[in-house]
Amino acid sequence: MSTRKPLVVPNPADQIASMRINRLRKTHQLDLFVAGIVDASVKSDMTSMLMPFFSVAKRPNTQVKEFIVGNKTLKIEPGQKGQPTIWDKDILIYCASQITAALNNNVSVGRTVMADSYALLTATDRGTGGNSYDLLVQAISRIKGTQYSIEEDNPEPGVKRRWRALPAFIEDAIVTEYDDKKRAVSIDIVLGEAFYDALLLHDVLTFSSDYFLIRGGTERRLYELGRRFCGDKLSFSISLKKLQSRTGNEGTLRKFRENIVKLAKGQESELPEFIVQYDPKAQKQEGGKVTFIKRTAEEEEVKRARNDQRETNRLELLRSKRKARISG
Repeated sequence: MSTRKPLVVPNPADQIASMRINRLRKTHQLDLFVAGIVDASVKSDMTSMLMPFFSVAKRPNTQVKEFIVGNKTLKIEPGQKGQPTIWDKDILIYCASQITAALNNNVSVGRTVMADSYALLTATDRGTGGNSYDLLVQAISRIKGTQYSIEEDNPEPGVKRRWRALPAFIEDAIVTEYDDKKRAVSIDIVLGEAFYDALLLHDVLTFSSDYFLIRGGTERRLYELGRRFCGDKLSFSISLKKLQSRTGNEGTLRKFRENIVKLAKGQESELPEFIVQYDPKAQKQEGGKVTFIKRTAEEEEVKRARNDQRETNRLELLRSKRKARISG
């Protein structure tokens, strides 16, 4: 028998939770969109790809941060659960993929997405064991609880800074069903108006089906930027410093350069769709030049085989180490 509990307030009475669900749906005057389209193409809205809204570090951080991107400054004010990570963004990608697929098939949609947790977790390759369901709820809380604001132009010294609040990606969310193991198996997610409107306008880009297999946070963000700025072009170039700023990577430029060089030399798992090249002699004052080049279909298949072999070797090494510890 299922119970109903809100996402944030712990252990409420079922009647109170039920009233909140009904009030939530009535307030937004939305039809529920039941997410459940199988094999929907992976989609991301284009706005969230422009700036480092999501941390590339796995551990959530509660510190207020500012990132200068071009002539704009993005301020991130995390909630109690911390800044959402690039892996938390999988939730938005799932919602975007489901709504876009529904629109393409003339299915009615709504800003309140009724998500089956198991379907979301499996579609984004997150796993369904252990505390996966609790981590999903925490991820939604981080997205919902973080406030973003932007300063259009960098002010002159002594001039008071003025910030413009940006709309939330997730406006509200509530767990509508728990199973007998107290796992949140169904969640209503109210998408932010601007985010939802972008999906209605098809302001989205298709991601590689291998996107969720990218393990590194910086690598995920690099793929996003390659996909966003290449567009219909065969390639695009950017200085190393600007690229680091765009990714939101908070390490040293030297360490970031090392990661880029490894990607360029194929020493790490390669990005889907793109070859990364690094030229240290170009744009020297900016740390060098990084170029993203689109692969052909044949090159993509070769890359996929190489990554599969790397993953096989990695798993075999982990198994060997585990056996050594047990035998020792």
